Amino acid sequence: LEKVGLLLSVKGAEYSEEHEEGQVARQDPEEGSSLAEGETVEVYLSKGPEIEKMRMPSLLGETVDSARSILEENELELGDVLYEYSPEPEGTVISQTPRVGNNVEKGAKVDIIVSKGEELSEVSVPNLVGLSLENAKNRLSASGLSAGSVSEEYSNRAPGTVLFQGLEPGRKVEEGTGVNLVVSMGPEPKPEEPEENPGENGSGE
Repeated sequence: LEKVGLLLSVKGAEYSEEHEEGQVARQDPEEGSSLAEGETVEVYLSKGPEIEKMRMPSLLGETVDSARSILEENELELGDVLYEYSPEPEGTVISQTPRVGNNVEKGAKVDIIVSKGEELSEVSVPNLVGLSLENAKNRLSASGLSAGSVSEEYSNRAPGTVLFQGLEPGRKVEEGTGVNLVVSMGPEPKPEEPEENPGENGSGE
């Protein structure tokens, strides 16, 4: 324009389906109009095609597959999927970005956080060997654990005494874990000796 003695003034920007972003979308006066030297041509730059926006749907409480289906129905994409411990049911969406109700462009990616369920605390396995079965169960309960299977075998220990435990003392396990026990049945009974028949030693006379 300077070469032909005209001035240029950018008046603003507007969406355009025909012109790429940054190109001149419209001018005033229009092309072909007669202007005197020194007059100004006003132009409007293109912002590119207008992208349709929509309100962000809620994904909270949905499974990952269900959330993906909802996004596809609304012409949105599933972005990053992260997992965190939460009191909410395992496998359900507990957070989303963008948030529910926000205006989003179609085709936008939506990041979600999915519940891993409640985080179970770890406890230390107590030493149960030498305790009675009842005391062992009480100690397990006090430690946040439970008795698993209980089997018996003969030993020189008093009947009902814990001989072995399935998890070694001091080991860290999830709260509520069951510990298998082996308890004593007492000494193994000795086989009875057969009684002698007095007639077998006779002379037969």
